[in-house]
Amino acid sequence: CEISDSIHAGIYSICGLILRLRELYKWEKGFAPWKEEDSGRLLEWISEKEERWEQVKGKKYSPITIDGRDFDPFDVKGINEIIERHGLFYGAGYAHSMKPSFLLARVLEEKDVMGYPVMILGKELARDLLSIPAFIQEGRIIIRKEASRMILWDQIMFPMKSGRWALNYSLRCYGVDDYTDIEQLKCILDSLLESQIEFFIHHEIGEMKTDEFDIEIWRNIIGRFPHTIIELTARALKDILADTDERGALNYLIRNRLKAPLYFYGATIDGFRKRLFPELLPALREFQDEEDWHIIESAVKIGFDRARKLASDLCGIYSEMADKDFHDFEQQVKERILIPLGIK
Repeated sequence: CEISDSIHAGIYSICGLILRLRELYKWEKGFAPWKEEDSGRLLEWISEKEERWEQVKGKKYSPITIDGRDFDPFDVKGINEIIERHGLFYGAGYAHSMKPSFLLARVLEEKDVMGYPVMILGKELARDLLSIPAFIQEGRIIIRKEASRMILWDQIMFPMKSGRWALNYSLRCYGVDDYTDIEQLKCILDSLLESQIEFFIHHEIGEMKTDEFDIEIWRNIIGRFPHTIIELTARALKDILADTDERGALNYLIRNRLKAPLYFYGATIDGFRKRLFPELLPALREFQDEEDWHIIESAVKIGFDRARKLASDLCGIYSEMADKDFHDFEQQVKERILIPLGIK
């Protein structure tokens, strides 16, 4: 984890890196999401962490030895065959900007949702800077409950200006009248977390079920263009397709008439995803007055159709340019997809 962080810390902005270090510090100290450390102590810890990174930077990933057997650190299948009987889970793979990410955690629960195996993780014993609340590994949906709880708290504490009204609406559904009331928020955090876990599960189901994005082309794109606007576009499209697919997260909320997590989604949709799904927030505004679920259904359908077309366009451009200079591919994506969306 520290070798990966030492090499790839530069993919984050200064602000983004500090926020991730703050979260990593809380995890190391076992703090509750709402507990904040004195800034002096935190800065001292960050300095120590950076010194540690300098010591390990450039080192290769070592084999993981279990019961006298050596495993490649990315051999998740082999490692988990050994440790799962001890109630442990090991995760490894490449995430945003192709950053290697590693995780060791205790298993809380295993269940089946719509025919898909789901594993809920509890206490995390080893992790890196990256906090992904849910992911798919070896055909199984993995939920990081500890990391998700921390992420949700920060999303409440530091809401985006454009989504603050949606956050307030969502929190009122949980009985919180003032999102600055820390004690009220502590009381509802676990209820909010359980709702979000269901959302995450159905997002991952949507991701596995939708075939609107050629997965091999998608992997090639993010592998060739890490830490670029191209990767951000490809990842955002994949997320919107997963959320708006008929078997995905938003249609799960619609079927079950779940307003609170729906508005929480509206409060936290950001960046490229918001550009790709501009109908969502106006639909949520209208829904406040009308309470007509057809408003949300219509917006989700429009969002899905757009994302499907853009995914097809992106794959088509990649196929056209596969044997050419990839600078030309970037230019074509900008001219044919990004500029029409108002993204430069």
